[in-house]
Amino acid sequence: MQRHIVIADDHFLIRSGLRILLESEPDLRVIGEAADGPQLLEILADHLCDLVILDLTMPALDGGLSTLSLIRQQYPSVAVLVLTVHKNQETIARALNLGARGYVIKEEAESIILGAVRKVLSGEIAISTGFSGISPAQINCIAPADDDESLALLSGREQEVLHCVARGYTSKRIGAELGISHTTVNKHVEHIKQKLGINRKAGLIRFALMRGIHN
Repeated sequence: MQRHIVIADDHFLIRSGLRILLESEPDLRVIGEAADGPQLLEILADHLCDLVILDLTMPALDGGLSTLSLIRQQYPSVAVLVLTVHKNQETIARALNLGARGYVIKEEAESIILGAVRKVLSGEIAISTGFSGISPAQINCIAPADDDESLALLSGREQEVLHCVARGYTSKRIGAELGISHTTVNKHVEHIKQKLGINRKAGLIRFALMRGIHN
């Protein structure tokens, strides 16, 4: 089955390079390119797609985060992968909280970017390896004061599962890492959501990122 993608970036060379990369795969097709938020929304109004690859530094609509919010409101079935140069923790958290399914740095290798695209299309969360250098101190500076209390709600196994979820692992891979079945992994994830009062997997990612659990 062919998956349809729209690229939104104000740099023509970035869009062209991504199109070449994506269309080198027989099941991926770029159906539109946008240089700003309004143009992207016009494309989505006419051609609903599976995935938007979104830059955060674009003219109009106060940049990519505002555009991301509008996409999630108007086209909730469309997945969004943020592809950006921004590495600060607050921006990552805001993007995930607004509904992005992935956050990848432009300097990553083509194979990493393509892997993130496939991960998001399969329903998983994709987080750039470029964030491994962010320190827990940087994360904690924007974390709520009840960090320890929140984490204390989780068992040791649940914290291990959350750590893997934060790194973007699939249930199958988490099971392999921890020596449990993917069904058990899914049960742990549901229990974690209930204990933390978080409904969506992206929310778990944000929770973990803000506490340095992914490191």
